[in-house]
Amino acid sequence: MADSISEEQIFNACRVLFGPDVRLTREFLNYLQPAGAKSEYRRRAKRLHPDLHGHDPSLQRRQAELFRELVRHNARVLAREKRWPRSA
Repeated sequence: MADSISEEQIFNACRVLFGPDVRLTREFLNYLQPAGAKSEYRRRAKRLHPDLHGHDPSLQRRQAELFRELVRHNARVLAREKRWPRSA
C-alpha cells in the first residue's frame, strides 16, 4: 500500500466513528478488529442515513473516507502480526 496514514489520522477517524465516549489509545487500535470497525460503521450509517435526516453528500463522503482509513490501518496491523486472512 502506497498510502501512509498517520497515527493522528487514525485517531481522528476513530473519534468520528466511535464517538467521544471511547478512550482511544494505541492499545485500543491494536485490539480493534476489522469486524468491529465494520459493525460500528454500519450501526452509525443506519443512524445517520440521509433518508432519515436529509442528504449531506459531504458528510457521507467524509465518513466513508474515515472508515477506509481505519480499515487500511487495521490491515497493516494485522499483516504485521500475520493475522490477516489470506485468500485462497
